[in-house]
Amino acid sequence: MLYKNFFASLSILALMACSEAPEDVNASEEIASNAATATEISEIAPSPATQSGDFKSYLKGEMANLLYTEEKSPLSGHIFINEAGDAVALKEFTGKAMLINFWASWCAPCRIEMPALGRLQAAVGDENFEVVAISVDRGGLSDAKQALEDWGVEGLALYNDPTMKIAFDLAKGALPSSFVVDRDGNFRALYIGPLEWDAPEAIELFTALRDGKI
Repeated sequence: MLYKNFFASLSILALMACSEAPEDVNASEEIASNAATATEISEIAPSPATQSGDFKSYLKGEMANLLYTEEKSPLSGHIFINEAGDAVALKEFTGKAMLINFWASWCAPCRIEMPALGRLQAAVGDENFEVVAISVDRGGLSDAKQALEDWGVEGLALYNDPTMKIAFDLAKGALPSSFVVDRDGNFRALYIGPLEWDAPEAIELFTALRDGKI
């Protein structure tokens, strides 16, 4: 996989995260009958880099916890479900910077960080940046929507992969897990566990990503 450089550190970082899956993980095979959700399509080739700034110079304060890689790995072709119930692929988001986050309603650390993700989206989000928070709840979009309402989280689009395939493939199932993606569609950094995503240094980092500076 193109994330092998990250995975050497994932097992350590996962100790800080809520990686406990719902009891009957095999139930995800039932949900996989929705072929659109369970399918992984071909990876796309990396696009030419347009950034000229130093990504590492933004890794300070809360963002110093990110696991950064010099190698720019392109978005995978995993697909999931949007709020309208349609299948969408990660590659379709190429062209905008993102913080991709995997979470679930039963994950306590996810509950801690979700409000900050909503505030990050409110502060930085536009057509060039989005917090793409993908729920892996087996109950689908309804469970995700209810959790966000219960937690008082606003401004995040609803996405769901009830099979958990995307989270297992990219983050070994550890929750919450977050991937930083630039506007060229390249994974640049990740973190397993909750962070203060609306801290000033986070706003600075994602504003620079949104504006194509790094």
